[in-house]
Amino acid sequence: MKKIFLFLFFWIFCFSNERIVLLSPALNEIVFALGKCENIVGNTAHSDYPEKSKKIYKIGGYFSPSLEKIVSLNPTLVIMQENELKTKKELEKLGINTLMIEITSIKSIQKAILDMGNRLGAKEKASEISKKIDKAILSLKALPRTDKKILIVFGMEKEIPKDIYIAGNNLYFSEMIELAGVKNAFFSTSAKQPVLSLEGLISLNPEILIVLSPFSKKMQISKDEIKKTWASLPINAAKKGSIYVIDEDYSSMPSDRIVLFLDHFRKIIEND
Repeated sequence: MKKIFLFLFFWIFCFSNERIVLLSPALNEIVFALGKCENIVGNTAHSDYPEKSKKIYKIGGYFSPSLEKIVSLNPTLVIMQENELKTKKELEKLGINTLMIEITSIKSIQKAILDMGNRLGAKEKASEISKKIDKAILSLKALPRTDKKILIVFGMEKEIPKDIYIAGNNLYFSEMIELAGVKNAFFSTSAKQPVLSLEGLISLNPEILIVLSPFSKKMQISKDEIKKTWASLPINAAKKGSIYVIDEDYSSMPSDRIVLFLDHFRKIIEND
């Protein structure tokens, strides 16, 4: 009994004294969702959800973390995404523990949550979050299969950009389309982020157009303004009135809040 008590005491002590630095907003959200926010000593400039995240010490931007600032926090663990391989090597040379996480697909997001929950002593909470994602996936799969062509674009301005970034086959957006039983208007075997010209988008002629605009609220641009811009295009989606704008910040966040995005997406397909 004494040994068990000592083990539990040691286990609780270790996790309660964890000092975590997070190198992306999505990872910051996941740690908060796991109930381990009190262990976060540093995060990145745009880690602003939940609200409490804004008050945490900033170690730089997502693409420009400061090694000096990270080290100054004396972290016991630095969690990062795959784009930070150089930072990972530099930190490990200094004897700082790191954890590299992939969050590009829905399954990888779930795995990230479970792996982080296991590492931070929050297995039960991680499992709970993962089950919610599973439930949202099943709801998408339950939709009737159709031949409707859908296109997801990223647009946060009042005008259509010259280079239009769209959901191809390299991120979880394309997975959502497949799960919902509709057709992605864009297809490519390339893993690169696809970019279209205005003429290229018009030639795809999607029947449903979803515009992701996660920062438009901060820019004080309304959904109606964005929708009006895209509705002027000579495509079937505009003719049918099937243009939808998602301006919630979770639409670009591969964290536990993907559940909200999956549900939002399902409702659009279901009601179109």
